[in-house]
Amino acid sequence: MDGKGAAVDLKARLEALHAAGGASQARRRRAPPPPFSPAIDDVMPGAWEDGGCGPAFVARRVIPLADRLGPVTPLGPVTPGDFLEVGPEWLGFLAALDGARPAPAEVTFLDVETTGLCGGTGTVAFMVGLARFAADGLHVIQLFLPDYDGEAAMLALLARLLPAGGPLVTFNGRSFDWPILETRFLLSRMAPPRTGPHIDLLWPARRLWRERLGECSLQALEAGVLGLGPRDGDVPGYLIPDLYFDYLRRRDASGLPPVFEHNRRDLLSMVALATIMTRRVADPLRPPPPPADLLSLGRIFERAGDWDRSIACYRAAAGAAGATSVAARARERAAAAHKRAGRFAEAADLWRAALQAGPASLLPYIELAKHLEHRARDLVAARDVVLRALQHVEACAAFAPGAGVAAGRAALLHRLQRLNRRIALLA
Repeated sequence: MDGKGAAVDLKARLEALHAAGGASQARRRRAPPPPFSPAIDDVMPGAWEDGGCGPAFVARRVIPLADRLGPVTPLGPVTPGDFLEVGPEWLGFLAALDGARPAPAEVTFLDVETTGLCGGTGTVAFMVGLARFAADGLHVIQLFLPDYDGEAAMLALLARLLPAGGPLVTFNGRSFDWPILETRFLLSRMAPPRTGPHIDLLWPARRLWRERLGECSLQALEAGVLGLGPRDGDVPGYLIPDLYFDYLRRRDASGLPPVFEHNRRDLLSMVALATIMTRRVADPLRPPPPPADLLSLGRIFERAGDWDRSIACYRAAAGAAGATSVAARARERAAAAHKRAGRFAEAADLWRAALQAGPASLLPYIELAKHLEHRARDLVAARDVVLRALQHVEACAAFAPGAGVAAGRAALLHRLQRLNRRIALLA
């Protein structure tokens, strides 16, 4: 066969393959996936709502303002109405970083369930839970993605439900929830909604409770702050993507109600935590929290420049019974707060009290010596404090010798030599 014949034969074969592929694709197009049975509206009370790009499934529920969000906490019962009563101070305190003071009724709590926990363009938010306040209670709105081809419809409805410029409250939402939603809007060629201040509860929760609890996951906070036990019948968060994939594969929505309940409980826990934060900011000492929480509250107020409340929290922590290590650190922090506020005499009294109680570090020795040398101009008293500090260092070196002890000794010896020279000049 010459070259021309071979080319004709190859062309015919390619056309045959193309025709066969087209027929196969046509057959695939003619065979739609089987319907969901049961479908999502068969297992969940809800309705199909149109946000401008087609219908999306939405489940709605109203929690009356007087309903408890969980058991009675150490601060009393927590209800959505409590948040509305004391919310403004908390919102102003946390949202000040964004330069806004939103009203509680303007806030939208948001939590998403996704097909993965690592983020990225392949992660889809298949459920978006919202909680907003209204005259009749807390409205919980859950948007669900019944299949991938309905994503634009769900996102369009979400954009309509989020008030333009309204503040968001999430838990770890700055790093996870909201970036995923922004990505999905952009991939769907839609502009992400414009929101107001974004208050991520994870960060104030860590400032308030990490000293006492260590871990500050939502489940740890439910147990350690809200007094909630393990959720009955709850599905673990790491299994939720598998449940959604199983729903798509089997075309069976019967396993999804626990996912809706998990998302709803997350939203209610967020409202409850925000309420507890509100109460603690508004009245940090009544009822008295654990000493470790007092220490954390003192740091928060100190950071905000609220010296009076900061020092009150530190003093309460220092006076708490059975918290020796916390008390020592609280005395040091209270003295530092007095110093930053320019109250040097009060700071000196606390440094002296720390030395009498047994300091947790060299800091009270050093600060008191500096105060006596540079402000009180009592060089002899400053030298006495340095000599006591050296005794403390030698005692520490006997139990835990190391570079830190050596550095502390060297700094104290340098200060002692300077004081001796100054005292000699005045003699």
